[in-house]
Amino acid sequence: MNLKILKRKLGILIGIPVLTVVASYFLISELGDRYKSTAQIATGFTADDAVNLSEAPATPFDVSTNFTNLIKSMNSVPVLNLVSYRLAIHDLEDQKPFRVFDESKEKNIIIDEKATSQALALLKSKLASMKQLNLVDPQDQLLFAVLKGYRYDVETLSKDLKIQRVENSDFISVEYFSENPFLSALTVNALCQEFIRYNKTLKTDRSSESIEFLKAIVDEKKKILDQKTDTLNKFRLNNNVFTHDTETKNKIALITDYELNRDREVSTINRLEFSINKLQNTIDVKSKSLGKANQQETILVNQRIVELSRQINDLMSSGNESSKARVSKLRDELQLETSRLDALSANEKALEEFKQLEKERDDLKMDLQIAKNNLSSIDQSLRRLKNDVAGSASKQVSTTDLDREVELATNEYMNAQDKYNAAKNKSLVIGSSIRQILEGQPSYKPESSQAALILSLAGGGSFLLSLIGV
Repeated sequence: MNLKILKRKLGILIGIPVLTVVASYFLISELGDRYKSTAQIATGFTADDAVNLSEAPATPFDVSTNFTNLIKSMNSVPVLNLVSYRLAIHDLEDQKPFRVFDESKEKNIIIDEKATSQALALLKSKLASMKQLNLVDPQDQLLFAVLKGYRYDVETLSKDLKIQRVENSDFISVEYFSENPFLSALTVNALCQEFIRYNKTLKTDRSSESIEFLKAIVDEKKKILDQKTDTLNKFRLNNNVFTHDTETKNKIALITDYELNRDREVSTINRLEFSINKLQNTIDVKSKSLGKANQQETILVNQRIVELSRQINDLMSSGNESSKARVSKLRDELQLETSRLDALSANEKALEEFKQLEKERDDLKMDLQIAKNNLSSIDQSLRRLKNDVAGSASKQVSTTDLDREVELATNEYMNAQDKYNAAKNKSLVIGSSIRQILEGQPSYKPESSQAALILSLAGGGSFLLSLIGV
């Protein structure tokens, strides 16, 4: 009975599998060749060469969590958007784009040459600033239409993208399948590069916020410490309170320093007084032998020299024998006036040296006065400190609470400072461990479509279903 039924339904049992195989064949042929490109990045999660500010070793759970978070971040919309921008900019600029714009993808927005130029500029701006699409904005709606038309939108990209950890290693593999081998290579490389840039920027921003927050805490703790210290100092000053172990020792140390400074000032005063006396003696000697330079006389002598030279030249040019005696006399006068001019010039130079000595003496006198003022100030400070130390034994009171508050504020400030410095050091090595170690290359042959296996499964599956149905 069952055989008769099967014979009657033989057309169905054969026809359905045949139709399924034919349909599968056409579907496979529509897909076309697909090319794969692979890139790899090193995370530094399991390597020992990365800079690590924490002494605690990472647990397997921590490593697994880090890889999971990293892969999720690489698959995130912000990163894929940056890759979409890169691919769209390539097709809009390059003479050989990977894909042709499909207007049927977005019918609500008209994409003409003007809109294409505007979209290119906006995409470059978005890529540089790493800004995401805001579909409420009309300009971002245009960009989304362009990405959709080129099939570079996030949803389409993620379908052919495969990101996973290379088993038991420090590497993450990035694979992309497309109809163009160069498109696949650019996609995986752009994904690695943009993720590294995005990750470093994101961590730097977060680190900057943390550093600013810790800096504010440090400033607040420093302000509290200064207030506590100022309160303690004012209390001690107003009540003439000094502790024997700290204040008295500090004042004794100050007295020692002041006495050393006093000795230095006394030595400086003696040296300056000796130098002033020596200069004064030199000035007195020069003043006796120095006559005041007569500037008017120098001018007259110069004029006389010029006149004598002119007369000599006139007589020489006349050629008369009778003027030779006159010329000889004029030359003697010229030599005499020249000697007078040299004497006057030497007198002026000596006067300048005399003025320079007087200036040096006046400068030393000023330094002497400053040294004496310093000595007077040091003497006053010494008298005050000695009086304070002499009477400190009878003026001590308990300042335990204020000392404890200052100590506590100091510890809190130092702890905050340590955390702030640690955060600053950590910010210097942010993102340095993540790097691309394998660049994606265009594949010279397409991936195997496994058409025979698919057709066999399609035919066998449809036959079994038809048999069960019959």
